Amino acid sequence: EEEENHAPTIQLTSPQNNAQNVPLETMLRWQGNDADGDQLSYDVYFNGRLIEQDTRSTSYILDGLHYETVYTWFIMVSDGELEARSPVWSFNTILNPDINHAPTVQLISPENGAQNVNNEAVELRWQGSDPDNDQLRYNVYFNGMLIQQNTRNTLYIREGLNYETRYTWQITVNDGELTTNSNIWSFTTIPRPLENNAPIINIISPGEYNFVSGTNYRVRWDASDADGEITNTKIFVKEIGNADFFEWFFELFNDYELISEIEGNPGNYLWDTTQSDNGIYSLKIVVIDDDNAEGEDIVERFTINNIAGNNAPVITSEPVTSAMLGNEYNYDVDAFDADNDEITYSIINHPEGMAINPITGLIEWLPSEIGVYQITAIASDGEESDMQTFSITVSEKEAKKTREIHEFSVSNVIIHEDGEYINVYAEIRNRGNQDEKISLRAINMQTGDAIIDSFKLENQDNYWRILRLPRPYISGVYTINVFGNSEDYNDMLYRTIVI
Repeated sequence: EEEENHAPTIQLTSPQNNAQNVPLETMLRWQGNDADGDQLSYDVYFNGRLIEQDTRSTSYILDGLHYETVYTWFIMVSDGELEARSPVWSFNTILNPDINHAPTVQLISPENGAQNVNNEAVELRWQGSDPDNDQLRYNVYFNGMLIQQNTRNTLYIREGLNYETRYTWQITVNDGELTTNSNIWSFTTIPRPLENNAPIINIISPGEYNFVSGTNYRVRWDASDADGEITNTKIFVKEIGNADFFEWFFELFNDYELISEIEGNPGNYLWDTTQSDNGIYSLKIVVIDDDNAEGEDIVERFTINNIAGNNAPVITSEPVTSAMLGNEYNYDVDAFDADNDEITYSIINHPEGMAINPITGLIEWLPSEIGVYQITAIASDGEESDMQTFSITVSEKEAKKTREIHEFSVSNVIIHEDGEYINVYAEIRNRGNQDEKISLRAINMQTGDAIIDSFKLENQDNYWRILRLPRPYISGVYTINVFGNSEDYNDMLYRTIVI
């Protein structure tokens, strides 16, 4: 029986497929095999053209090749009956040494489209190469702006980025003659963490320039925390003057002294002022929330005057002396008691239908006849009293309008920084009798950064406003000016913060 003939096989060996920088004179090599031991012959194809036929050699020398050119080759093998074809391989010849070739650059990290990148310090990394081994320099572009030029480094650290913000970056590479641009990549920084807002406090009593005395003077305040609770309250007092020393002496050498530390936020504190010398004082209350953030308010000046015996209350309000027939009349009697005694209010010699709230001192009345009415208001602490006698003229015509008073104050400013912003909390109080259109501005006096807020401040109201200034990148002490102005009035306060 005749034996079956098997087809031969062929394997290319060099240059390796996709080889780079192959010399202009090179040798093609291959290896054939036949299972039957038949003699083999080869056809050599180069760039699709037959260049050698029926050779028994397993190599072929190429010369006269061109620089920087891709060539292809394959071999056909035959055992006299059957043929086989190798795969098609390619190689690239060496670069032309007389030509400068452009460098390349590849971005590495953060990866394109990366999310949740740390905004505190982002490491931009890339890798450059040059076919001619030239020395490379890079330009770094961030959000379209050149931020570093002609650096040899392949790393740039960008600090202080915003939260939840998409940024783009690109690198250009230069070998001294030619420049290549990388692709533009982007990344997005981490979401903003939950911010802790400092608590806010407003001292109610004592007020500026008040007189206080007694063993149970009630210090009162109103405090709140927008995102938690107040866990601790500290009360400080500083003496700034008395009858025996100049005021500047106390300002220079005295500091605030802690007189009480209270758990939580009770809103009031009974203070025995008899343990302090008579004189001029400043009061500071600090509230601390569950994230250890602090808020404070200060009464700059008040007087401790512990006089022996009971002091009579003093009516401090100005009466309303005109009314219009058929329109409701209101007058709120206010009185001050140096001993902080509870005050009750009453009226005598009043027209029919007039009444006063004994606790608040509000007089209410609906005039029914034209005329002049004399009234006496009394404020009493149970032992001593003060009287105020005045007349009310009731007419058919509109009573004389109260003089317009346009006055407000920037009464308190609290500032803290959160790593991205300087948060400025400003309390604005309307001290006049008209609605005011307020323009509020916060300025960093060192950097010139400023922000403006405009709003309507209603009659007899007070608002807390929040303004955010950029946080400086350089450490130091910064002065923040908060300036408010309306058409008729302006006021300002300064605060400092350490960054």
